[in-house]
Amino acid sequence: MKSIITLLGAFFFAIFLEGFIRIIITFYHQEPFSLFGISSLPGFGWVAIIYVAVFIIYWICSMLIVTITDFSPTKHLYAFGMLALLWRVNEFFQLDQFTNLAYSVSISLVILVSIVLASFVKQKINASTSD
Repeated sequence: MKSIITLLGAFFFAIFLEGFIRIIITFYHQEPFSLFGISSLPGFGWVAIIYVAVFIIYWICSMLIVTITDFSPTKHLYAFGMLALLWRVNEFFQLDQFTNLAYSVSISLVILVSIVLASFVKQKINASTSD
């Protein structure tokens, strides 16, 4: 039960933080709000900020998952990655512009890289503490 609550909590926390960052950018530039895609962002700098923020958010959530779950953290990271990718597939189908295909693929890769990096960091920590 703890692992399910951890997975869902980390997933909803990641979605909340990304949405909150988008709301801050939207209010700052007084643009129309869009939870998905990059078409509502005012410039390339803000797109880069979204990419960096998504990387950091999913890395932190992945580190929380592997820290809280004591047994088989790899399976929990796979489940978290699947939830995140399903969320991005949902986002892709709600977008109406073909230019957002590159965004959907690249943001999915950023999420996967952050999850894999968290897994490697946890393995390094476990290896260094067992020596």
